[in-house]
Amino acid sequence: MILKPIDHLTEEFPDVADYLRSTLDSSISATQVESEMPTQRPSQYSQNNASEALTTNLMESVQRIIQCAEAEGRDPEEELRSVVSRTVLEGIFTGYEMTTTGDGPPNGTPAKRSRIN
Repeated sequence: MILKPIDHLTEEFPDVADYLRSTLDSSISATQVESEMPTQRPSQYSQNNASEALTTNLMESVQRIIQCAEAEGRDPEEELRSVVSRTVLEGIFTGYEMTTTGDGPPNGTPAKRSRIN
């Protein structure tokens, strides 16, 4: 059985998974979706690099939003929800793209990380 991106989200992000399920076109059967899904898997190294880049970008965005909201005396909740949702969707897209375009590192990611002793 092939796991879909939604299946991976269900455990840790049930609300996001439910939302994504609600946006699926009901005229498309599960078999059609599974038959169109790629079978190539990116390396763990590529997956880790993509995850690290997404997490770093998310944390930087969250920090900027909180700083601006504190300076302006407003509630940052809506902006934070938006940036988290966008990051989750970007992660899904990145994962899908990695399975369809090969196993190379995401754009802008160095081929190797320096060792930390």
